[in-house]
Formats: sequence, C-alpha cells, structure tokens
Amino acid sequence: MAQYTAAGRQISCSVCGGTDFTGREVLLNTSSMSFFNMDWANKAAEGLVCQHCGFIQLFMPELLDKVG
Repeated sequence: MAQYTAAGRQISCSVCGGTDFTGREVLLNTSSMSFFNMDWANKAAEGLVCQHCGFIQLFMPELLDKVG
C-alpha cells in the first residue's frame, strides 16, 4: 500500500477520496494485437487500486511517483 503523485499533485480516488493505493501493471489491449495473438506487445499502464473502495484508476507509469 502506498501513496502516489502525478505532476506534483497527490493522487486521490475519484470515488471516495482515499489516498492509499496498490499499484499493478495493466495491459492496454488492442483488437488487432489480440487477433494476431500478440497481446504481450501492447503498451502497459499503471493501475492504482484504491484500498478503501476498490476503484481502479489508470496512469502512464512514467508520470507517477510513489510517495510512501
């Protein structure tokens, strides 16, 4: 469990306002790559899962900073 910032601002859950998240990689699948069975080649985002309500927000990994 951690807190994150993006563009110098603390990220909070857009549903409940919580600030504690668990991060995980999320693949951004496209139909054409799936058709050719090449899902592994898709880009990835960082999914932040709110520890209070479970809402998932997606961010580009290079724009996130883990605070604690």
